[in-house]
Amino acid sequence: MEVHHHPHVEKKSFKEYLLEGLMIFLAVTMGFFAEGIRENITKHEREHHLMEMLVEDLKADIPNLDSVYKYDSIKIQFIDSLRHCIYAAAEKKLPDTLYRTMYYLHRVFGRNRIEFKPTLRTLNQFEKNEAFSLIRKQEVSDSIQNYSEYNKTMDDQHTVFRGIEGEALVIGQTIFDYRYYENFLSNPSRKLILKSIQQFKLLDTDKKTFLLYGANLNFSRGVLFNYTQFLKIHKVQAKSIIALIEKEYHLEKE
Repeated sequence: MEVHHHPHVEKKSFKEYLLEGLMIFLAVTMGFFAEGIRENITKHEREHHLMEMLVEDLKADIPNLDSVYKYDSIKIQFIDSLRHCIYAAAEKKLPDTLYRTMYYLHRVFGRNRIEFKPTLRTLNQFEKNEAFSLIRKQEVSDSIQNYSEYNKTMDDQHTVFRGIEGEALVIGQTIFDYRYYENFLSNPSRKLILKSIQQFKLLDTDKKTFLLYGANLNFSRGVLFNYTQFLKIHKVQAKSIIALIEKEYHLEKE
């Protein structure tokens, strides 16, 4: 009868168990740190890409701000001219050339409107995807937040202008005979009003209506002027953010 002997298993010492446990702990810890490093690298790359996109958007906004400012500044001059003519017409009969000018200015005032529309490609990501959490630099984060909020302030200002402009147009319809515009419906033809040999006349309107229209023009002019000042401030903001981001993120200047 054979006797089977169990192989002898050498027992590990406490130090060996401790060493194995330590190695496992170090492996898990290093894996954790490696994953954290990868996440940080990904976040930093994402942050840098967002900053590049934002600079591109802001650089696109600047010429748009300039264009709107230039147009609205001219429109303010037109409103001033129309207002002066309306106040004069409230007091006395004017030469036919001035009536043609008033018809032209009224059409320009009521049919043409340009407002600033910011490039929202990157700003929308900050609002929807909590991209602000990626920004490590508080000054950059605050500047972007202020720029985004100022876009809304400007939009609110222009909304007020559109409302006042609409009220002025309603009053203007009681002063101007729109049948004269039938031959000048397209934008390119509107300047032909000034060269027309047709005799333009205002509708029979009392002085109070003229003055009310003038007051609405004055009010709309003030709101639009404030809007142009917002445009100037916003341009400074855009340039400041561009300079800050290019400095902090070491972006190459174009």
